[in-house]
Amino acid sequence: MIYPITKVDLVNVKNEIVNEVSSAFLNEILSLKSLILSQSKQISDLKKEIRILTKCKNTTTTTAGPDITEVPADRNSTAESSKPDEQANLDAPNISSEIKNVTEIAENNFKENRVNTSENSSEWMVVTSKRRNNIKQAVPIADKPQVHLTSKRMDFNIDVLTDSRDSRELISLLEIYNVGVSCNSTTRPSSGACLDNIISNMKACLKIRELHISDHVALNFVLDNVPLTIPLNDKLTIRCIGEHTIDQFISSLSSVSWNDIYDMTKDVNKMWTLFSNRYRMIFEVSFPLKEISPRRNILTFRSSPDLQSKKKLLDNLLVISTVRPEFKNIYSNYKRIYDRAISSANRTFLSKYIENSNNKSKAV
Repeated sequence: MIYPITKVDLVNVKNEIVNEVSSAFLNEILSLKSLILSQSKQISDLKKEIRILTKCKNTTTTTAGPDITEVPADRNSTAESSKPDEQANLDAPNISSEIKNVTEIAENNFKENRVNTSENSSEWMVVTSKRRNNIKQAVPIADKPQVHLTSKRMDFNIDVLTDSRDSRELISLLEIYNVGVSCNSTTRPSSGACLDNIISNMKACLKIRELHISDHVALNFVLDNVPLTIPLNDKLTIRCIGEHTIDQFISSLSSVSWNDIYDMTKDVNKMWTLFSNRYRMIFEVSFPLKEISPRRNILTFRSSPDLQSKKKLLDNLLVISTVRPEFKNIYSNYKRIYDRAISSANRTFLSKYIENSNNKSKAV
């Protein structure tokens, strides 16, 4: 049976798979190398502790006992005077066996870690300097608590009743998309701020409900006679942002004198209010709002020759994998490569479309 695939295509697939497998093996080898280095460091620390224990043992065994040259008065005194020597002789074998056990455990762990390449299969031994006589076997890596990246979801508190920079930027951003805030009353009585709101472009009846279960009030948003479908001839309000309007905005900012703001050095709030009002006025004049009729522009994504060749090879691998199961893994790997190429080409196409558009906000 002849399959519709060329030798060059198979060689390309083979090279891509070999590169991916090689990178995976390289990462495993690097992780194994770091593990061996850490274990070697622990072995060196153990050897230092063993030398310290050996010195302690030698000091204990060479220390002179009580003088027993004189004959005691009775047998009881002889037994009592010989107790320290007997205790030292009993402790010496214990210390030697303990040192031997520590050495054997450390060497066995080091050998196991060199043979086993799994990160979760090794156990490490630690002997602390404060408690040399207590050998603690640490928890295996698999039982340790894993640290994961957590995503925090937080709300932003913008009071639309105040004339602040954040509130003005939020309202201006909403106007670009033809929506606005529905509540202009206090929603947090303790601070007198309006922190809770509903963003919409529909006319509705908004009522404030005091539930007395929180320091915030509840908003009752009731829609009345809302059409089920949005008509196609609906008007949208956008800002005219293009190269010409941007040049006009920069020119207007350059021609305005800001000396009176620098002279108001006593009150910073007045300086900011004067600056923001003047800047906003220039912004509104340079980028005016405009009503347009929305048109449904169908973006046609054109496939490149490279994508077409990848798609052809992918189709051929699909046909082959139905007959020869050993090609299923090759098909799955190449399918991921093709999907990544499609996503990259689509992002490039949309970026160029927005960059070449006269109205950036409308293109987005």
